[in-house]
Amino acid sequence: MPPETLAEWFSPLRLDHDSLVTPEFPETGHEAEERAGKGARALVAAHDGEGPLLFVGHGLTVGGVARGLVGTTNGVDAPLCGITKISRADGGDWTLEFSGDVSHLSP
Repeated sequence: MPPETLAEWFSPLRLDHDSLVTPEFPETGHEAEERAGKGARALVAAHDGEGPLLFVGHGLTVGGVARGLVGTTNGVDAPLCGITKISRADGGDWTLEFSGDVSHLSP
């Protein structure tokens, strides 16, 4: 679907946005995960020092962001509505603090 049509349906869509990474189809799951990691690193570099970033995604993108920043998917869990926190202290290495937390869904 052309971006102009999507912009008519979804008013927040910005037609002047340039993606930091672009998929090449077809792409394997591994290639998609690498792309998510590359995108995460690019977003961090573009917004470094501006405060926290929030990434919203699904299983593959959660794993890709973790691999791209932390270097591994060890400990990553991406259940429905799960929250994963990755942090970095003073520009150092990234740390997976927790992953797959769904405690916010409990009454």
